[in-house]
Amino acid sequence: MRRESTEVEAWLWSCLRARQLGGAKFRRQRPLGRYIADFCCDEAKLVVELDGSVHEQQREYDAARDAYMAAAGYRILRIRNAEVRTGPESVLGRIEEAIDLSRRRRGDATPLLPSREKRPGDEGENPGQGGT
Repeated sequence: MRRESTEVEAWLWSCLRARQLGGAKFRRQRPLGRYIADFCCDEAKLVVELDGSVHEQQREYDAARDAYMAAAGYRILRIRNAEVRTGPESVLGRIEEAIDLSRRRRGDATPLLPSREKRPGDEGENPGQGGT
């Protein structure tokens, strides 16, 4: 699956990897039981799922998957590919808010680390281009 990532997935991973977003460690294609999370931050118990058009036809499967992950204590943040293309800064902000909320719920007063300012167009990657 990693070899077949979409342009949007590759861009988001370039923003999440190496603790670039709020100092949180994300893993890509993280197995959780019989499912695989697109992006997972175990510390924040956060799963970020990127949804393309295929998810319109698999709502029942996604609901069961989300219920399984929620029962394991994870919060699921579903983001449509179109949201990344039209508002990438907003998407990164939503993920940062979810990380911060998780830290506050755990009683961790550690503020978010400043994110490296990686935005569309960095290193030639722009999720707003292409047909994924």
